[in-house]
Amino acid sequence: MTGPGDSGPVAGLAHGLFHDEPLGLSILGLGWAVAYGVFLGMLALASGPAAFPALLGALVVGGIVAYALEVALAHGHNELGLIPFGSVGLAALPFVAGVALWTGIASASAVSVFWLVVFGGSGAFLAWYLVPLFRFVRDRRNTASRAQRVVAALAAGGVFGAFAWAASLGVGNGGVPTPLAWVALALLNGLVAWYIYFRIPEFFLRFLAWLLVRVLFRVDRRGFEQVPDEGAAVIACNHVSFADAVIIMGSCARPIRFVMDHRIFRVPVMSYIFRHSRAIPIAPAREDPAALRKAYDDVAEALAAGELVGIFPEGAITRDGELQRFRRGVQDIVARTPAPVIPMGLSGLWGGIFSRRYAGLARWVPKGFRPRLGLAVGAPVPPDRLDLDALHADVLALRGPVR
Repeated sequence: MTGPGDSGPVAGLAHGLFHDEPLGLSILGLGWAVAYGVFLGMLALASGPAAFPALLGALVVGGIVAYALEVALAHGHNELGLIPFGSVGLAALPFVAGVALWTGIASASAVSVFWLVVFGGSGAFLAWYLVPLFRFVRDRRNTASRAQRVVAALAAGGVFGAFAWAASLGVGNGGVPTPLAWVALALLNGLVAWYIYFRIPEFFLRFLAWLLVRVLFRVDRRGFEQVPDEGAAVIACNHVSFADAVIIMGSCARPIRFVMDHRIFRVPVMSYIFRHSRAIPIAPAREDPAALRKAYDDVAEALAAGELVGIFPEGAITRDGELQRFRRGVQDIVARTPAPVIPMGLSGLWGGIFSRRYAGLARWVPKGFRPRLGLAVGAPVPPDRLDLDALHADVLALRGPVR
């Protein structure tokens, strides 16, 4: 598949890679994962013929177990939040191994529980890094075809793997890996990970949202198969608390560009999260008509690019726990840029520390440990059949009786 003005598959591939920074950097990230695996395998080989089968087996078993856990944790979608988690482990374990060798805690020439844990853990973190990243490259909506993207990823893996093999030939000392080799592997992975996440903050923010949601809440997710794997859509959800956008972001496989009150961008931590997740600030016409026009322009641009846009049709966080009337903003959005509207109902947050049920210090008193929330998704509503009253009823039914 090629875009307008492309002269063929090569031009389409070049346009698709060089004009889509997340995709291009992700392909490089896959190449680095292959290099890391090759380098780790060569370190196992350098440990001696007696240790090599056990260490390689631990690496493979760790990867298989981690893949099974990834499938269970992802709930049927691609969990991008595992990518930075995996990269942190890939930097930490080699560093620990290097320190253990330097201090004499471990010997590289003997198989021990320590080295089995290092290689097994490395296999697990490599799987958590590699599998979601490969799915991201494979399924990315892009002018380059899926086959072209996969071939580019394989080519990057081959090039990086060859360099890793050449570099690994000099890492040992009489056949035994040196502490410097392990520390160098840790530092290189840290630098690569930092560069990728610095340039593609959505991966890191996805991890933060995913982690926060799982630490603070127990979320019962229903109907997420209604969210399309690609293409534009508007997510319309009830607004119960300050945490709503983060909870939805941490529960949905695809990145969502939320339309947020411009005042939230003044809060230090929240500002960082929402700016780097490319949230769209909006202000009432009476406060800043220019900002309102720009918000609608940004939404139209995002939908035209095939992205998901999240909106809270009530326009503000509920003050009584009930679903407020929907404003016409969602109608104006799809009238300008037709896209399906996906109703979503969030329940269980009313009365929590992020809601407006209590004022003053009472708001910050925890109401329970990891409260159970509900997040349900309904069938997409075609833009030509959108009705605010019907959408309100859909969201209310998805939310259910629990506020």
